[in-house]
Amino acid sequence: MILKPSNIAPENLTFPAGEELEITWKNNGDLMRSFIIEFKDIANGSIVYKTNQIQGYITKYTVPPYSLIDGREYTYTVKVFNANGDSAISNPTVLRFNTRPRMSVLNDGYIRNQTATVIGTYSQDQLLELKAYKFVLYDEFKHVLEQSDYLYDGLLEYTFKYILEDGKEYFVECIGVTQNDLLGTSGLISVIADYIPPTVYFNLGADTFIDKPYVRLTWTTVRIIGHGNGHVFTDDGKVDVRDGLVYFDDGFNIESDFTIKLWAEDVSKDVELVRIKGGAVEITVEVQGTKIVAIKKSANMDIESRVASDIIGDINTGQLFIVLQQIGMNLNITCEVK
Repeated sequence: MILKPSNIAPENLTFPAGEELEITWKNNGDLMRSFIIEFKDIANGSIVYKTNQIQGYITKYTVPPYSLIDGREYTYTVKVFNANGDSAISNPTVLRFNTRPRMSVLNDGYIRNQTATVIGTYSQDQLLELKAYKFVLYDEFKHVLEQSDYLYDGLLEYTFKYILEDGKEYFVECIGVTQNDLLGTSGLISVIADYIPPTVYFNLGADTFIDKPYVRLTWTTVRIIGHGNGHVFTDDGKVDVRDGLVYFDDGFNIESDFTIKLWAEDVSKDVELVRIKGGAVEITVEVQGTKIVAIKKSANMDIESRVASDIIGDINTGQLFIVLQQIGMNLNITCEVK
């Protein structure tokens, strides 16, 4: 006597219709000599896929790609036969079909900083929501250097801590998971680290201790040298940038706390004075009429914050002394004529 199959798998899961689907089961009772697999559309009960009576003893069958349709839900059964032609059929098992998510990474082929901030994109044909994502950084030999945990905030953005070497090739990958646990990947996307490390000067101090076997080092950054074009060094050690530019945009991160002090003179009332980029952030300092304004933008140029304060004094009568400060997520700026 042949009994109905059990342990039908997979069950109550989601798969892409464009990929092979392997079905397995456990035979019970008499030795199985043949079987039939049948799929029905839950929405209308119609038979959408059915095999011929397949001869064999192996309790496994592979449904070819595109035999079913993404965006639909089906039940399937396994019907088995013994040598006498007696048959038994399994209980219906539910499966869903959806396309895998399409993941990508926004890039122009270069990372212009010592640390890589990556932004991903997500789409899915049946408009399933993104459940989680992660980013992976690889070296030129495609060995993993760093990877994030799975993140559930939906931002699709991450900054790696690994310090990139200028001129080297790296690979980044964005992996996403839908709400019904379908996984998709951008694949490994090649990028080149291309930045000019700034010249940075430090004050370094060292203390030794008679009763302790170590040396304590302390240091502070005292100067960062920018680079540019069209600017002119004047005899008094100043830089004339009215027909040029000096910029600080590569090789360091300005997402942490910092204080920057600037001096400027002969400034018109509506002009961008400074543009600083680091990590995934860009900050511009502008004179707008009688106000000094700082604007902080994200990597995709969305404005994250804008702060302004009145310029104390007449900008036509002296030097502007500007203090730009970031503490935590708060940006502050002040300006006084000296």
